[in-house]
Amino acid sequence: MNINLISPENQGSDFKTYFKNPISIPANSKVYLNHTALSRHTDIELSEDANFDIHLRTEAYDASQETYMNVLPCVLATDGTTLNDPFDELEDDRDDRENHFTIPKGKYTLYQIWFAIQKGINTILGNVTDAPFDMYRFIRPSDMKRVNDWKGNDADVNQENTRFSLGLVWDIVGNLSEGVRAFTSQPFDADTSHFVNSGDGGRVGGYFKTNANNPSADGSRLNFDNYAIGDKAFHWMGTNDDYTPIINKNILYAYTSQTYQEIIDTDNCLIMGLYGKQYAEGIYGADGAFPQDFTQRTRGTGAVNGAFKNPQQFPQDYTDNSIAREFASFIQISIDGRGVGGNVELSVKVAKNTIGNGNLRNWNNQNQAIEEMEVLPKGDRINLRHAMGADADDRIQIGIQTYYDYGDKWNRTTRPTGNKMTRIPNIYFRVINMSGIMNDSIAEDPSLVIYDSKSDNCFFPEAFFVANQSGTPAADSIDYTRNSAVSVRSQVGLYPIASSLVQDTGFSRIDYPQLEDDEFIMPTYRFSTKSRELYNYLNFNEYEYSQDVHNIDKTLESTGKAGFSRWLHPNHFDPSSRDLSHIEDLTLDWKNDSYSILLNGLPLKNLKNTENNNRGGYEKAILANIPTPFTNSTDFDIGQGVLTTATYEPNFKSFSNLYNQKTTINNLNIQIIKQKTDKPATEILRSIVNFTIEPPETFSANLNTA
Repeated sequence: MNINLISPENQGSDFKTYFKNPISIPANSKVYLNHTALSRHTDIELSEDANFDIHLRTEAYDASQETYMNVLPCVLATDGTTLNDPFDELEDDRDDRENHFTIPKGKYTLYQIWFAIQKGINTILGNVTDAPFDMYRFIRPSDMKRVNDWKGNDADVNQENTRFSLGLVWDIVGNLSEGVRAFTSQPFDADTSHFVNSGDGGRVGGYFKTNANNPSADGSRLNFDNYAIGDKAFHWMGTNDDYTPIINKNILYAYTSQTYQEIIDTDNCLIMGLYGKQYAEGIYGADGAFPQDFTQRTRGTGAVNGAFKNPQQFPQDYTDNSIAREFASFIQISIDGRGVGGNVELSVKVAKNTIGNGNLRNWNNQNQAIEEMEVLPKGDRINLRHAMGADADDRIQIGIQTYYDYGDKWNRTTRPTGNKMTRIPNIYFRVINMSGIMNDSIAEDPSLVIYDSKSDNCFFPEAFFVANQSGTPAADSIDYTRNSAVSVRSQVGLYPIASSLVQDTGFSRIDYPQLEDDEFIMPTYRFSTKSRELYNYLNFNEYEYSQDVHNIDKTLESTGKAGFSRWLHPNHFDPSSRDLSHIEDLTLDWKNDSYSILLNGLPLKNLKNTENNNRGGYEKAILANIPTPFTNSTDFDIGQGVLTTATYEPNFKSFSNLYNQKTTINNLNIQIIKQKTDKPATEILRSIVNFTIEPPETFSANLNTA
């Protein structure tokens, strides 16, 4: 006897069929499935509300305090003591935290679930109470061009796009400047308290020396008697994600006002570098930057070469004309036309303390006297025209990018025991040729990198940004409670500084990504959910007890499990790196679901268990088990969504003996359940189940009249 049962619409997982005429089933019959067809929407179904959280890393602050959230500055500038907890993750009451949202239960397309996460995270970033994270946003589908050759915009999402990143990017754009496409968020604007003999030359973002040239005692060399510091901090937390177009990287961009030949003809030298406004002002106050009340600091608008050197130069003996003078800053590039052979030479230099910690990479806090500038070996006197492939009448477009190497697993310098306060990797820097195609990436054109400080093992160490918190001023510490408004902001404070030797020369344009005075830097983060369904869809790589993961019990309920993404780092524009974003395919995991078909009304007794009950096998009226039917399914657009249909036909007949007495029935009930959990497969909207009831071989009567 062949029986074909077709479900009513939208009842594919549980339906009952009544027969006009009773069915007689001989004793000791057997039953087997011939084929089945299952249809469902290509939706994600959340059977329960799903929470979704973003977390900052928690670290020990010091022995006297609890954990803090990994964000810079790590304490508030109001007092230098209150822990910076932008998402209120350390609150005991979950409802008081700002790091989570809920996705209501229901059915979603893959894009709808991704969009719900995007909207939720962007809302969190925009609602931070203490200070905004406005410079970050969630990845858009259009950011995914390098991942899956995205051809449209965000509105063109369709069900074929199943590979989206989950992660944050820095929301920056390029612009046009003097016909040149330049990287930037904002143009350079000099801080009115930190410039001498300088102006903008009437150009937005420009920098020019305004006063007459200042020669040395014998007139043979010019002095650096001018400078300006930018009024906004440079966003230095970048990565070496080399597939990001350089227009979208954190680059301090400079466009010279002179050509190569003009720089040579005027014996000019241009300086572009990074300095600290808080350092200039004195981290502990205007009278000194502890540990030394040293006067050799470029600061304020005071007289040139007065008590405070504006700018600080080396050598300080202006009667010594034997060498060219050096301009003081943390790091800098000099574009020098005074070289032998009529070349414009690039030299890369870093601050050095001859009586203390030496080279910048060894500084254990930011309060070090700059006593000379050290030329880095592989950055010494580079023929800039040759390196950039330029002509003599070209103006120079060059940039400085600071970055950490995420491939080094966040290599950090060793800190003394008890001084661990944050997790900041070594920050390297490199000089970038900005005269090419700005949409090119370093991966596409490695020659864009003119110099990389990693080749000289030179970097900003962790302690440069966040020093030891002993509470007692000492040579290796900074007490952030002292002059907190200034000292705390020094944790994010790298500011562009510029200078020029020749009057009315400098940079036509300086652009750089900027931090407002109340903005934070987020070094690392991760996502989590306590929804096992959502965890599976998103392919999170961890599913752990919350208390086992970096104090995560403070951010989730203290019991139960939660699924986590790996620790991620806000990148710039390339979401294809698994270190920078969560880029596992957002899986339609139901394609890997298996089902069991129950045939209620017959004395079927087959055994099974569930994934959470390995030793608890039990009897079920199982007609057949259907392994992953939707792996190879066919989609149909029915106008109200996409319906996918899978067919299954066993390779061989799997008989189930009924061991029954002669039975007469007038109805049968089909139930389709999920094989892993035994939960009803409510996502199955339509089903066809075809099976055969076969009498024993000894049966010789007409089955239809038996």
